[in-house]
Amino acid sequence: MRNFTISISENHYDDKNAIDWGKVKYNRIDDLSINNISTLIKEGHCFCGVYGNDTIFDTFTVTQKTEANWRCSYFVAFDLDNIKNNVSITDFLDGLPYKPTISYTTPNCSMIKPNETKAYTRIRLLYFFDKPIISKSEYQTLYDKIRATFNDTYFDIEKTEDKCGRSPYQQYSGNAKKDCKMIVNECVYNKEEILEYKPISKPIQDTEKPIQDTEKRHKIDDEFIQNLNTLKPTDFLSYYRDKYEVFFKKREYNDDGFCLITEKDVECDVRWKWVEINGTKKQVSCKRKDGQGRRHKLFCNAKIRCQLKPQISIEELIYNLVYERQYFNDNSDGQLKNHIIVQIALDAMKATYQMTLKKHKKFETNELYCIDNGISRNQLKNIIRRKLNFEKIKQWYDPTKSVKDNLKFAQNNNIKVGHRTLYNYCYEIGISTKGEKMKDTKIKAEISDILSDNKVDGTMHQPMQENAIQRKYKPISITEWVMADEYRKTCKLWQTFYAISKAI
Repeated sequence: MRNFTISISENHYDDKNAIDWGKVKYNRIDDLSINNISTLIKEGHCFCGVYGNDTIFDTFTVTQKTEANWRCSYFVAFDLDNIKNNVSITDFLDGLPYKPTISYTTPNCSMIKPNETKAYTRIRLLYFFDKPIISKSEYQTLYDKIRATFNDTYFDIEKTEDKCGRSPYQQYSGNAKKDCKMIVNECVYNKEEILEYKPISKPIQDTEKPIQDTEKRHKIDDEFIQNLNTLKPTDFLSYYRDKYEVFFKKREYNDDGFCLITEKDVECDVRWKWVEINGTKKQVSCKRKDGQGRRHKLFCNAKIRCQLKPQISIEELIYNLVYERQYFNDNSDGQLKNHIIVQIALDAMKATYQMTLKKHKKFETNELYCIDNGISRNQLKNIIRRKLNFEKIKQWYDPTKSVKDNLKFAQNNNIKVGHRTLYNYCYEIGISTKGEKMKDTKIKAEISDILSDNKVDGTMHQPMQENAIQRKYKPISITEWVMADEYRKTCKLWQTFYAISKAI
């Protein structure tokens, strides 16, 4: 996951109202993860952007935190202190197309200040970006673009909106109170994506309005809405089963039990598990419960379906969401009402941005393949990593040259690879480490991947011992030849190596 540079106060504060802002001292900290930052905020630390003059400040005071010394910021912040008191942080976030990286209630949330006549819900939203924001105009443009996506019906018009977050030089307090509610999404945004965003027509303001009003404005079929309101969910799904397709983009695995994933690959986020029923393995769904972001997941999956099928009708999208609510969500509390499902579908069809994977994986393993072959998913991942790593090496490795010469080439071209990995590569495909063809094509087993606490990256080597049978090795990344048919059902890798070494 991406790490960030941010300035954190040396001291933490239990009470924001007792902070002497003129005496706050900051330290610049590099390589902080989103979880690190959220933890510091909940401990009561203050935070701000990065400052410096000729060089970046490692430590600075508030007197040095000036506009002239501001250098950059990895986040845009929103101080929202005029939200209606009956609106929770979850309700507010559910209506946002761009979900904040970190959201938390501020210390004065639901309190009535001396100059106020009623309480307000006060929250702070932090949007983190993959690249630093280096100018005031860029920061304010990002602020305005994101602000245009907020649902204004949640704000109390009697209170003036606080736009202090529009200044990149602002400092913010954490919240060490026990009643602090924080939601961490770990989503990091691309600046260009937000900067190119063009505000669209505002979604329906009142999600509690009758579906009949909604469908008139958006021309949803009358009979469809009537059936949605009158039929049981299972009867509704059965009624339209032949007319509409329920679809989730599923991974297509190859014969080796994995599939490669590109950066633009998306799939509906639904959870499955394998269970054995009457001796037969069956895949069943894992239902999301209250507090697990049900509405947010429904919206994301609806948007993904719009990408997978650009010409999808509003009726078919609603039908898919009803199916997902029925089989992938626990709606025993009755909160995912029909008008909520319709609203989510409408918002998803209006959203102009594209959904992408939050955490880009290079590949994904097939759980059923692992079950059938008696190996764990971690074992299969290690096998695949080794295979993909060797395929990358094959693209530049010159078999007519020695390992030493190829290692120099890699270093000169900023290719990260260790000499042991190159030796393993040569033994794996049957070429000489000295740049000549091997006379003996019989390759002995290499166990450089059998490590104790070391990472399986080929950079460390632990030779095979004579008493290997008594040794206890962790599951490792084994080579392709071990996965041949005659070895595929072997559970313990050391037994395979022992049997082969005796045969040789």
